[in-house]
Amino acid sequence: MSHAVVAWLRGRGKRREYWIASIAVPVAAMVFKGVAQSDLASDGLDWASVAVWCVFAARRLRDAGLPAWLAPFPVAIYLAWQGLNLLIIRSAGNVMDLVGTLTTLSIFSVSLIIVLAVALGVWKPRPASAPSPDQQAEVFG
Repeated sequence: MSHAVVAWLRGRGKRREYWIASIAVPVAAMVFKGVAQSDLASDGLDWASVAVWCVFAARRLRDAGLPAWLAPFPVAIYLAWQGLNLLIIRSAGNVMDLVGTLTTLSIFSVSLIIVLAVALGVWKPRPASAPSPDQQAEVFG
């Protein structure tokens, strides 16, 4: 990978960049899913769009002064939600009795993901730290 790409990936993302990506990534995914001919391609596009969003979320987390490893946290919520759905369905004799429970669980998990994404977008950035004397010396040679 080039040094410019690595520097961009390790950098800080401003709120505007995050919001543009948060809107553009799902819109692009919907457009490409409309063109996709198979469910496998559609699922691949879903996960690719999540990966792209995680990159922008990691940059935004760094700008807010939070650790970048929190970026895939919504994926963990989604996977836990899917696991609970499977567990509830397999433990029940009649799925129709569980429609309310599954709907409540779905609404809760999707709402939690949306709240986390919006909170990340409105979180105030921390001020950039001043460069160390060594870094400043590298710039000026």
